[in-house]
Amino acid sequence: MDLMRTFIATLLVVFTQLVTAGTVDNLYRAELTTTAQQETPSQAELVSGLQQVLVKVSGRSDILGNPNVQQQLPAADSFLQQFSYLPVETIDESKAPAQRLLIDFNQASVDNLILHTGIKPLGPQRPTVLFWIASDSSGTQEFLNTDTEAVTELQQQAEKRGLPLQMPLFDLEDQTSLPVSDLWGLFNESIEQASTRYRPDAVLAARIQQSPSGFNQVDWLLVTENNQQRFSTAGELWAVAEELVNVTANQLFQPVVSHDLSFFQSGVAVHISNIRTMADYIQATDYLKSLPVVSKVKPERVIGNDITVRLELDGSNEQLSQALALEPRLQAMDIMRQPDGSQVLRYYWQE
Repeated sequence: MDLMRTFIATLLVVFTQLVTAGTVDNLYRAELTTTAQQETPSQAELVSGLQQVLVKVSGRSDILGNPNVQQQLPAADSFLQQFSYLPVETIDESKAPAQRLLIDFNQASVDNLILHTGIKPLGPQRPTVLFWIASDSSGTQEFLNTDTEAVTELQQQAEKRGLPLQMPLFDLEDQTSLPVSDLWGLFNESIEQASTRYRPDAVLAARIQQSPSGFNQVDWLLVTENNQQRFSTAGELWAVAEELVNVTANQLFQPVVSHDLSFFQSGVAVHISNIRTMADYIQATDYLKSLPVVSKVKPERVIGNDITVRLELDGSNEQLSQALALEPRLQAMDIMRQPDGSQVLRYYWQE
């Protein structure tokens, strides 16, 4: 019995890691680097932080040009919720000690400002992008993992845009299905085939050619559900990383595209409590898949004994409710409203 419980717990942990990959944390937090720790952030820091959060929450880089936003930026302090300073390790002792300034802005105020621009906040669930990156900086073509400067820079830029990144394992299966030479050549068939095991919403494959002076030439391929696009840029590492992430985020966060890409952006959310074993989970999801009104089922979150799944429908919400009412093991509880205005149908699994 203990062995079985351990096995189930392990599966749930792995499952949780997989299905929460598209959830973005700290959407309303900005991070800046400063050399001065003050009693309160400066006006310039508050404006910069609010701009960062508005872009991240809305998913739109052009929101900063909106007249409503321009009017409110001078009053950035009214959006402030809290702030803190953390030290930053610096290798060069001749430079002034740097501080990480974390600024949290009020969620309701930020959302209200974004809504007044005619844009709806994206929410914490975003399309997940699988990144394949190769470099020749060592003199030979090689995969780049999370320990490299280029990937770290990309992750930092992606965090600013609220773009969830997923890195491959680079294990034997990856290296067999996608040799580094195929990645370097940006061969879309090999890249798409190797990406299938990760089930991302989009795939970004890039090659970075770095000169001894530090100049970087980056070519990349962005693969979405029904589209492939190729891009190229050059410059310092931080600049090319910023452009790569911004182009990708702008493509994925367009309302029409994001709805096509991700179950997280459409469908009906159903929350089921009292899922205590993998058998419960399999029975519950198999039942949902069997309903004629349901065309697709995708897990969204697992927390303890509670799961949330997203359903794509071939009918109406009313037809779904009627179908769920026919299953005696699903006891209707209530309808929960999310901060972004969407609804979650809540049920209790009764064996």
